[in-house]
Amino acid sequence: MAIAITLKDYLSNNHIEYDVVSHRHTDNAFNSATASHLPTAQVAKAVVLKNRDDKYLMAVLPANRKLALEELNRITGKEYRMVSEPELGHLFGDCETGAVPGVGDAYKINSMLDDELFAMRKVYIEAGDHEHLIELDQAQFMEMMYGVPHAHISGSAVSEQGRREQPRRL
Repeated sequence: MAIAITLKDYLSNNHIEYDVVSHRHTDNAFNSATASHLPTAQVAKAVVLKNRDDKYLMAVLPANRKLALEELNRITGKEYRMVSEPELGHLFGDCETGAVPGVGDAYKINSMLDDELFAMRKVYIEAGDHEHLIELDQAQFMEMMYGVPHAHISGSAVSEQGRREQPRRL
């Protein structure tokens, strides 16, 4: 499949320049980074959430971090929970399960971006399948994410060496 049609159309319509990185089949963004020999902090993963009002939110954070759901809920003043796999299939019909591109705007879903991604020279997002990533330089990523709210919404997760990382305070 390579790039999901919705994502490809969005990138084209918004004049976002990108490259495609191919890798062996993987099951998540962290493993896609490893298979592509990329720092896991540069690969953005999408965590799709829903609140009690059935409003969706896509949290976009580095693949080596964990969503700080309580912090996100505090910041938004809402109570979000992760959506089910069938819901993901409905929302992202042109993507393989578990390969959600971290571009909520392409799918008409509000997003929140983790501040950790601002420090990256390049950012990679899932292309919609389990064998490709979209490579964006920082300027293109920021243009694509212009207007998306951002905050420190991630906590410690597994590091490149397999150790637990401590969350950084900004």
